[in-house]
Amino acid sequence: MMNSETTNVNSPAVDFHNMLAPKWEKGYLSPAFSCRLAVIKELLPTASGRWLDAGCGTGAIARWMSSTYGCSVEGIDASAAMVAEASQRGTKAQVGSVEELPYSTNSLDGIVCSSVLEYLDNPDLALREFQRVLRPEGLLLVSIPRMRTHILMRLVHYLTLCKWFALCRYSKHSYGPQSFGALLTRHGFVNETNRYFSHLDLPLGMKLDLGGTLIMFRARRKSGTLPQ
Repeated sequence: MMNSETTNVNSPAVDFHNMLAPKWEKGYLSPAFSCRLAVIKELLPTASGRWLDAGCGTGAIARWMSSTYGCSVEGIDASAAMVAEASQRGTKAQVGSVEELPYSTNSLDGIVCSSVLEYLDNPDLALREFQRVLRPEGLLLVSIPRMRTHILMRLVHYLTLCKWFALCRYSKHSYGPQSFGALLTRHGFVNETNRYFSHLDLPLGMKLDLGGTLIMFRARRKSGTLPQ
């Protein structure tokens, strides 16, 4: 059963990503984006079965996982423009919300969710849905902003009159390893490990390494009764 709360895929964050869709794919050629694939590879040596890229963007991660592991990966994203780009590149994707997934309970072997939860009003809704649609022992790879670097980025954003790090206008949540690990546990996951990844591209070709701007977690859905 899906969430009873009404989920809206229209929001300023979605509008922001609609605007970025035409150039989003090129981002994966930069260290700021390509490092995500390296971290996924480190955390996930193998993958099989049916996977979901939750917040798939233009489908770069979904296609990379399909070619790297040979598993089936489809996507969902609230941005219609992103989904259109993903579909043109061969990703099976649909418009929808990660807070109310159109999948049956226990139907997926794995979920990857990269840089999505921070834009939601309530990340708990998405984690609840991830737990519901994953099979027992199914895997979740999820990244979130690291709290202390996220605070610094927001400070730089406002000090530069909102010219740098435009995502800070829409990114609402950040966590430390312990706080997000506890959130995963509360939603019926076993938090297995995590990795930091960094690099931010700045104007004039500059790069900023904050020692870990994002954290990706690998967690496994517990067997047994779903959390209430």
